[in-house]
Amino acid sequence: SPTQLTDAGGNSFWPSWSPDGKQLVIASARSGDSDLYLMTAQGEGQDLITFDDQGAEDRNPTYSPDGRWILFTSNRGSKNFQAYLIDPAGNTVNRVSQGDLDVDAVAFVPAGS
Repeated sequence: SPTQLTDAGGNSFWPSWSPDGKQLVIASARSGDSDLYLMTAQGEGQDLITFDDQGAEDRNPTYSPDGRWILFTSNRGSKNFQAYLIDPAGNTVNRVSQGDLDVDAVAFVPAGS
């Protein structure tokens, strides 16, 4: 049967499992805008990882196959959504898309594809 993992105010959405199945990254609007939170598979922790985004909407998180990065979309620094990589500790954020068009969704392509 389903198990509720969050009970914070605001909506929580776009869950993505880490490759080892021990953690989840989610987007949550508990602070007013959607930010990324990392938690254990049991729902413990729920640590904010998208620090200092100045009200940006962070969405669509997905783990890299090796678990070293989380790919997501955000309108940080722009009115348009772009693709970004962040390490699970929230220490390094890098924009990886170029141009001014909105990026609506992101995914990793399997090696050799």
